[in-house]
Amino acid sequence: MTAQPAPQLFDLHLPTFTLEDGAALHRHIVRGWWWGPAADQPWLASRAVPVQAHSGYQVVHRTDAEVQALHAHMAQLRGANPLPPPDVSTVLVVHALTGDMRVGGDGGWWPGLLGEGRAIDPRHHRVLCFNNLGSCYGTSGPSDWAPRGGHTPQRQGILSTWDQARSILLALDALHIEKVDLLVGGSVGGAIALCLAALCPERFQKLVVIATAEASSPWVIGWNHIARSAIALDPTEGLKLARQIGHLTYRNESGLMQRHGRSVSLENIARFHADTSLDAAFRMQAYLEHQGERFIQRFQTESYLALLDTVDHHDLSRCPGRPSPGESWQGNCPDTPENKPELGDIDKTSPENSWGLARIRAEVFAAAVNSDELFFPVHSAALVDRLRTLGQRAHYREISSIHGHDGFLMDIEQVAPIIAEALVP
Repeated sequence: MTAQPAPQLFDLHLPTFTLEDGAALHRHIVRGWWWGPAADQPWLASRAVPVQAHSGYQVVHRTDAEVQALHAHMAQLRGANPLPPPDVSTVLVVHALTGDMRVGGDGGWWPGLLGEGRAIDPRHHRVLCFNNLGSCYGTSGPSDWAPRGGHTPQRQGILSTWDQARSILLALDALHIEKVDLLVGGSVGGAIALCLAALCPERFQKLVVIATAEASSPWVIGWNHIARSAIALDPTEGLKLARQIGHLTYRNESGLMQRHGRSVSLENIARFHADTSLDAAFRMQAYLEHQGERFIQRFQTESYLALLDTVDHHDLSRCPGRPSPGESWQGNCPDTPENKPELGDIDKTSPENSWGLARIRAEVFAAAVNSDELFFPVHSAALVDRLRTLGQRAHYREISSIHGHDGFLMDIEQVAPIIAEALVP
């Protein structure tokens, strides 16, 4: 088969659903990304509204008129639409905390994995990725709930990884994707992927989760608290500082030593206060300043806060409630105390009593980065052990990297074989 020369961005106007915290999400729009065989084009054109491609991160603010136009366009697409070609397998990728849906191609964040002749080849696979609920890159979130240029977005409720997974399921329903051959997610994307596999056990055949955990630990929650505290002091400068703090948790001392060492960057002295590091601007300082400045140019503060909520409340053992009308997943939450564990306290929750873990039927490949100091390798190993206790097929893989948590993005040559292994029928 021949792959479409370039990926396609698209929008979907989806049904309202009730968030896990009880708030109703009335404006539910998802921006997606597709790359696959050219034979997919008639199907995609009949079910989604195309969006002009762009190579950079773009914060989206929609007016009410734009939302109404999207709704009208989607209404015209309803009816007897062509189905996705059945001989093309589907790979669904879930992006991490502040990423977007552009996995590969121009501006993609995982280009080494996706392309002709690579681990995920769009000539043979239909590849989908959706911007996560709560983000600011086209899917409903605080930036899209505020007027264009508004500074005080309306908070719609506390989001969770369960909510983000439910949003993705509704997007798959709208596209009429009944089966996903491979579901892939790294970091928070892996957490959402676990929720997806739990919500619709029969829909996902294989699952690759990298640098993630069954539940967020107190270590992760603590770092997020510091980030929120910084933002509370000043929405802009605080977001810049929060990104610098976060970036350090994504890396490892060995990788930073190799890249920056203790080198002094004299040309950057003017950017620092006179009393900073004895008037010498270390390259590491300049690097963190660059990361913070770049982030505040491309991300929205309220979205960042909303996404931190999803990380803190990630807990596969907790039942997410009941589906809203029109949702394709089924499930009821038991009211017994043993099924209401403390947030992230998986040590006190047997695998059988973990609502989400006990539902997963996909074959799972859990990969850890050996130098990860955010989601430690022990979390991936424990996930595999607990799945095996339930009689499920689960495999542990390890990426050797000096780069810490971000090793899953930087050491592509070690990630690719894991993906390729999972794609073997």
